[in-house]
Amino acid sequence: MFTPEYGRIRGIARGGSRSRKRFGAGLDPLTHIQMHFRSWENRDLVRLEFCEPIETFTLLRNEVLRFGMGFYFAEIIGGLFPEREANPEVFELLLWGLQRLELCDDPHGLARKFEIKVISMAGYHPQSGACRVCGKGTGGKTNFRFLLEAGEIICPDCYNDFPGPTITGESVAILNRVPTLGWEGLNRLRISPRVIEELDGVISDYIRYHTGGKFRSKTFIESIRHGGTRA
Repeated sequence: MFTPEYGRIRGIARGGSRSRKRFGAGLDPLTHIQMHFRSWENRDLVRLEFCEPIETFTLLRNEVLRFGMGFYFAEIIGGLFPEREANPEVFELLLWGLQRLELCDDPHGLARKFEIKVISMAGYHPQSGACRVCGKGTGGKTNFRFLLEAGEIICPDCYNDFPGPTITGESVAILNRVPTLGWEGLNRLRISPRVIEELDGVISDYIRYHTGGKFRSKTFIESIRHGGTRA
């Protein structure tokens, strides 16, 4: 469970499979709930007493891609933020992501916005405002090289000696813009299919570098995109 006041917490719900009165649909994955729990000092797990759903995200549950994307959002947060660390902004981001999955027509564009926003909140946003070597700005249509481990970019005048994927100036502009936007600005922002595809590999790899592993939900999403999974 992820909460604004307590961050990520783990717990048990005794009788959860039997008591519809106490829990109802509140134990279903990717559900926004109001919950009451009991916690003890020096214990990792809380005990969930009862809960009730606020939002159940019907469309998200009925479409495999959106459902997998919701789990991907949750996995990213689980990998970037430790347990028991309050973070209301990250809670709002996750809730916004699930709500937009329910409403928007472009889950992949939404995923790029979510990824960039969450790494910024985690303190890992790439240093993408200027070339690492010469300090040249990132305006215009120039291509840049992205340094995965450093989270920095190199302009074409300097990048011959640096390994890493090449990304367009349009992608760098999206990297720079997303962290500055509020929820309404993010809703209005449109990302071209080329940039969605380009940032998919770059930002996903960058997040995996900082979390130390792959996400099962991401593999699942890729299998859907390439026709490997049916539901």
